Amino acid sequence: MIIIVAALGLRSGLLVGAAIPTSFLISFLVLNGMGMSLNEMIMFAMLLAVGILVDGPIIVVEYADRKMTEGVPPREAFAEAARRMFWPVVAATATMIAAFLPLLFWPGVTGKFMSYFPITLIIVLGASMFVALVFLPVLGGLFSKPPPRDEQHEKAIEASETGDWRDIPGITGWYAHLSARLTHYPGRVIAGATVMVVTIVTLFYFFNHGTEFFVDTDPDFANVLVSARGNLSANEKRDLVMGVERIVSAVDGIKWVYASSGGTSQTLNSQGGVPVDNIGRIAIQMKDYRERRSGKAILEEIRQKTANIPGVHVEIRLPEQGPPTGKDVMIDVASDNYAELAQTTAMIRKYMDGLKELRDLEDTRPLPGIEWDIDIDRGLANRFGANAQTIGTAVQLVTDGILVGEYRPDDSTQQVDIRVRYPAPSRGIHALDDVRVSTPGGMVPISNFVKLRPAQQVNSIERVDAHRVYHIRANLRPGTLSSAEVAKLKAWVAKQPIPSDVRVSFKGADEEQNESGMFLIVAGFMAMFLIALVLVAMFNSFYHAALILIAVVLAMIGALLGMQLMGQPFSYIMSGTGMLALAGIVVNHNIVLIDTFRRLRQAGMDPIEAVIRSSAQRLRPVFLTTVTAIGGLLPMMIAIEINFWTREVTIGGPNGLIWVPMSIAIVFGLAFSKMITLGLVPALLALPYRIRERRAERRAKSVIDQPLYAGPRAYPEKQAAE
Repeated sequence: MIIIVAALGLRSGLLVGAAIPTSFLISFLVLNGMGMSLNEMIMFAMLLAVGILVDGPIIVVEYADRKMTEGVPPREAFAEAARRMFWPVVAATATMIAAFLPLLFWPGVTGKFMSYFPITLIIVLGASMFVALVFLPVLGGLFSKPPPRDEQHEKAIEASETGDWRDIPGITGWYAHLSARLTHYPGRVIAGATVMVVTIVTLFYFFNHGTEFFVDTDPDFANVLVSARGNLSANEKRDLVMGVERIVSAVDGIKWVYASSGGTSQTLNSQGGVPVDNIGRIAIQMKDYRERRSGKAILEEIRQKTANIPGVHVEIRLPEQGPPTGKDVMIDVASDNYAELAQTTAMIRKYMDGLKELRDLEDTRPLPGIEWDIDIDRGLANRFGANAQTIGTAVQLVTDGILVGEYRPDDSTQQVDIRVRYPAPSRGIHALDDVRVSTPGGMVPISNFVKLRPAQQVNSIERVDAHRVYHIRANLRPGTLSSAEVAKLKAWVAKQPIPSDVRVSFKGADEEQNESGMFLIVAGFMAMFLIALVLVAMFNSFYHAALILIAVVLAMIGALLGMQLMGQPFSYIMSGTGMLALAGIVVNHNIVLIDTFRRLRQAGMDPIEAVIRSSAQRLRPVFLTTVTAIGGLLPMMIAIEINFWTREVTIGGPNGLIWVPMSIAIVFGLAFSKMITLGLVPALLALPYRIRERRAERRAKSVIDQPLYAGPRAYPEKQAAE
C-alpha cells in the first residue's frame, strides 16, 4: 500500500487497496459455498494472492489517473479505463489462471495436499478481475477527484503520448532514452541476454544445492520409538520404555512427554513404517522456539544419551510437514520366491549398514525366533478315526484354551473370555506328547499321527500387488541430501546380480519426488500451451505470443539464480509450484507493454518510436505490479512472523520456513522478469523492423555502389529514347 500510494496518490492508492479485502470476501463466499474450510494451504494462497490480485486494479486505476491528469472527468476517465483495459486485464487474468489450472490434476497424496493452493488462487484471481473491471470503475467514478495540477507531470504525459519523447523528464525520460539505445542494437541486447542465461544455467547445473521433496523445517514435536528384541513381558516392555522416558524428560527444552508401551504391528510404508521390534512410543513436545535452542539440537542430544542403552534401540521420528512419505530412504523388495526374497533383502540391508550417511536402519523381515508347525498325517489319523477338528481342540487345551463363552463383570465395561485349558504346568509344547484324543477305538496319543516341526518365526505377511514384499527403510544423517544418497543406492543396486523374479523399487520420498517432477514438467508445458492460446487469441500474432513465452522461461531462469544465491535446495513441491505461479505473474507485465505497442502501431506510428513510447508509458504500471508482488512476498521469503497480540516480530521462525523456497522462486523470478520486460522485450519488439531496415540499407548501398557505366544495359531509359 505504501508503494501504491507513493506512486498513484492517496485516493487512487486506497482504491487499489480496496480491491484486496473485496476480492477476499468474494473468495471466502465461494470457498464456503464449495464446502472448503480454512487451512494452511488456503491461507498461503491468500498471502500469495495479495501481491498479484492488485495487478488488474493497478492497471485500471493507473490508466484512469493518467486520463484525469489530462483533464478528463473522473467518471469518464474510469469508464474509459474499464473499456480500454478490459481485454488486457481479462487476458492477464486468464493467463494467470492458465498457469495454475494444471495443478488441479496433480495426482496422488501430494496432489491432494496441494489442491487447495490452485483452487484458492483461481477463485481469488477471478474475483480480482471482477473487482477491477466492475467494482473499482464505479467506486472511482463516485469518489475520485482529479489530481492537483502538476505541469511537469502533464508535460511528461503529453511528451509520452503525442509530443517528443526526448522531452520526457525524470526516470521515465531516462528509461525512454535507454529504450532507444536498446532498440538501436537489438542483436547485441539479445546476445547479452543469451550469455547471461547460459551463465546462470551453467552455474546452477554445477553448483546447485541439491534437491528435496519438501521443505525441511525445525521441529516442535517428535516421536521417540523404542525397540527391543526377545520374549519380553508387558512389565518388562513398560520398564524399558519408562527408562528411556526418564532420559528424554531430563533433556533441556522438552515441555512434556507422553509414553506408551506395548508396541505396534504397523509396518506398512503407507502408515509410517514402525519397526517390527517396536515395544513402545514416546511423544514429546518442545518448548516455544523462542525459549529453547534448535529442535534438531535437542533431538540430537536425545539420540546421544539413548544410544548406549543395552539391548534397546531408540529412533526419533519427526512429524511430516507435507505429504506423508515415511523415512528418507525406503526400498521395497518383492518376489513370489521366498528364499530369493530373503536373500536379496539381506544383501541390500548389509550394504546399507556399511553406509555412514544412513542411520535408523530397519527392515520388515521376521524377527529371529522359532515357531512350531504341526504336521498332521491325515491318512494315519483317519485310520485311528481322528480328524483335524478333534486334533485342533486338543492342541488348544495345552496352549491358549478353548473359548466356551463370555461374561461382563459388574465393575467392568469389557467382556471377559471364558476359556478351558490345562493347568499351567501341563501346558506348553512339551505337553503335546502327552495329549490324547478320543477315537472310536479309545484314547490315542496324538504323537502317533502329529509331528512338530520348528520353523522361522513370521510376524506378518505383507503383499503388494499380490507379491510378497519386504521393506528396507533408513534415515539420513544431517547434511546429507536424500536425492544424492538414493542415486548412489540405485547405481549400486543396478550392478548387483539380483534374480529376475525379484523386483527392487524405491518408494517414499523418491517415488513421490519422481512422480511430482514428471507432473510438474507436464504441467509446465500444459500451462505454456494454455497461455499461448490466450495470447494468440488476443494478439493474433505468433511472434508477440512467443515473446511473452520467452519472457516466462527467462523469468524461471531468474528463479534458479535466486536459489543459487540464497543457498536454497530445489524443492519439488514448493520451488516447482512457485515457478509455475511465476509463469502466470510474468505474463501480466508483458501483456500490458505489448498491447500498448500494438495500439500505437494501429494508430500509424513508426514501429521503433512505438516501442519507445509504449515502454515509457507502461513503465509505471509494470514497475508497480512487480514491486507490489515482490513486496507482498518479501516477508515470507525472509520468514517474518508478526504477533499483533504480544507485539513481537520474529525473523526466521520455523512456522515461516516452509514457504521460503516458493517465495524465493517468485521474488527472484519477478525481479529478473523486470529486467526482461523493460530491457529484452523492447529489443525483441524492435528486432524485425531493425532487420528490415538493415536489409533496405544494404540493398540501397548495393545500388549506390554500382559502377557509373556498365554498358548499354545500365541506361535503359537512354537506350529506349534512342
